[in-house]
Amino acid sequence: STGGTMEYSLTGVGNDWSTTIPTATIGGEYTVYYRVAENTNYNGLTGGSVKVTIGNSPSEITANTKTVTYGDTISITANVQKKGISAFAATNQAEFYLVESQTYLANADVVYDSTGIRGTATINNVKIDKKRFRIGDNRVRVVYGGGLSLGASESSDIIIKVEPKEVGLTWLGTSAREYDGVASDVTATATNLEYGDTVNVTVTSGNQINAGTHTATASALTGADALYYKLPSANTKTYTINKAAPTINVAPQALTGLVCNDAPQALISAGTATGGTLMYKLGTDTEYSTDIPTAIIAGDYTVQYYVKGDENHNDSQPVTISATIGVGIAGVAQAPVAIANIVYDGAAHEIITAGAGSGNRTMKYAALTAAELNALRGQMPADEKYVEEIPKYTDAGT
Repeated sequence: STGGTMEYSLTGVGNDWSTTIPTATIGGEYTVYYRVAENTNYNGLTGGSVKVTIGNSPSEITANTKTVTYGDTISITANVQKKGISAFAATNQAEFYLVESQTYLANADVVYDSTGIRGTATINNVKIDKKRFRIGDNRVRVVYGGGLSLGASESSDIIIKVEPKEVGLTWLGTSAREYDGVASDVTATATNLEYGDTVNVTVTSGNQINAGTHTATASALTGADALYYKLPSANTKTYTINKAAPTINVAPQALTGLVCNDAPQALISAGTATGGTLMYKLGTDTEYSTDIPTAIIAGDYTVQYYVKGDENHNDSQPVTISATIGVGIAGVAQAPVAIANIVYDGAAHEIITAGAGSGNRTMKYAALTAAELNALRGQMPADEKYVEEIPKYTDAGT
């Protein structure tokens, strides 16, 4: 102005006038009043007013990247900060969309803090479902101040990283059982699933047959919704197949009618068993053998046997049976023969060849005169008459 000082006011009343040009930070429409103040030489001049607009534009929208699990219910928050001057936004709301599927999620008012510059917009109860979200990165676009269009006003993306949900495992067929030659059937069922989801569990090493402690492993998930799930770290289960008792099909029996014949004779018959091998021992022997016990000498014998179980069967308890070899009748293996044409020469001569008893028994001889033989009247000589040496004679005679 000429001849005076220009003054400004945002209200135009009272003492709210200043030579300083008004400023504002928060978006909105402002009326700025102006006038010329009076001084010593000039009267004051009533001026006028102008309207000024500061656009409510969030030129910066930020949000933290979130890592979530499939099935979670979450909140998504965008941070809004007013910057710059532009035309008013259509609304004071932030709208949230899934970019890949162009799916609208929800909207929320921006709530500013005491500065009126910084604020947040939060949508709650967002279900991480398979219809809208995928495993991995999902871009949620936050749009401020526009209509329901991704092209509206200021926008920024939030990354929602969805990780698979861990299933629980319910194991079946793991109770201890006895070996029966049939494969085990250990299975697992997936639990902790979202409603309506279908997930199957693949189990390896759950079909063992032999006795022992085995480990089944949940090795994979299959089914329509398996992509959204993962196995727990504790994905194994032990189960036990106990050894069974062996079966004696034919039990060994003591052989009867055994008579000493100076040769080894089997004392019992051989048995048969399933699930192991029959083992035998004689009397107080310390070692068992698969050989049938034998004996030569007449007498009473004790034989023990049991089944030594294989990898799937336990050992059976020992069984004791008794067997007898009766006294046999001695036989002559080689009879003595008279030596012919012996001529008296004053020396003692053997008058017969040596004989042999059966079974290597010792042959004994009794030399009798004709008178002694007649006196026996057909009876055998007394035992003391028998000697092991072949009889020798010097004098001529019979």
